[in-house]
Amino acid sequence: MAQFIFYTDEGITMAPNDEIVENLQILGFEFGNTENEAKQILLKENAWILQNGFHEDGIMCLKVMDSSYSENSLNHK
Repeated sequence: MAQFIFYTDEGITMAPNDEIVENLQILGFEFGNTENEAKQILLKENAWILQNGFHEDGIMCLKVMDSSYSENSLNHK
């Protein structure tokens, strides 16, 4: 099982000085056996993502870690 971070370039962010900033927005983190499985869990448990106009095909993903990473990191302490 792996952990994934999901993000998008859809939408905008307002800076403290009221300027619009174009950047990436983190939508969440989720665990799954595959990227697709984790994405489906993310969307099921966070209905606000699609309800607020983000598009499923605009959601990008990176693997943060998998079970072999966490086991290896524990062995190196």
